[in-house]
Amino acid sequence: VAMTIAGALFGTPERVVTVDLSGYVDAHHVSMLVGSGPGYVGYQDSLPLHRVAQTPWSVLCFDHIDACHPAVREVIRQAISDGYLTLGDGKRLYLSDTVVQLSAALSPEGLRSLGFRQSGGAEAEAAQIRSHAQRSLGESLYDEADVVASQGPQTETQRRRWLKEQILPKLAARYQERRLNVRWAEDVLDWLVNREADGDMRDWERHIENRVAPLLIPYLPQADEDPRELELRLNATGEPEVELLHTPRAEPAGD
Repeated sequence: VAMTIAGALFGTPERVVTVDLSGYVDAHHVSMLVGSGPGYVGYQDSLPLHRVAQTPWSVLCFDHIDACHPAVREVIRQAISDGYLTLGDGKRLYLSDTVVQLSAALSPEGLRSLGFRQSGGAEAEAAQIRSHAQRSLGESLYDEADVVASQGPQTETQRRRWLKEQILPKLAARYQERRLNVRWAEDVLDWLVNREADGDMRDWERHIENRVAPLLIPYLPQADEDPRELELRLNATGEPEVELLHTPRAEPAGD
């Protein structure tokens, strides 16, 4: 969703800044979000939010807003309300040219207990989603939201398209920057589509990268080698393996 918004509003899906809040579980983790004040450890450390200052026209994603400490959640709520975040060094980070997206993994059990997907049609279903989000995130934060949306179940066709058009090209582009050209065999796409992953689609994206990256990293060419080209395919046991299509040639040693 964030990449689609960024592409439509700002011209490229790359203008997305993501802050994963799942590790911000204590009150003092507010400093991990906005930075430490002068004289404290980490005062001049780089923060994910600094990317917003560097890329003001962007989508700022706060992922797993439900998992962070209430103090962290309150800082974000206040920032959305005021239109700016006050960083640890006292500077203001304005959000006037930013779309803020909050994601939460709301439990299906909670939705079912509220009658989710029971009788009443789409309007009743939307009301149940809003009610559950309000209970889970708190009324004050919920009231700051302009749009509340849910992610429905993904069909195999949707997953395949999402992988083929979004995830795999994005992953391949990152390796191409390091002079490793990656192809994906069709059976690998089938394998990825049918893999199970817990959590939301972003968790599933991380799951795929964690499975693929260890296979590709050993083939990254050295500085004195030509670019490499390889294909990721399944072996006889149904597990992914790498076939090197182009072997790099090392530069001859100088005289």
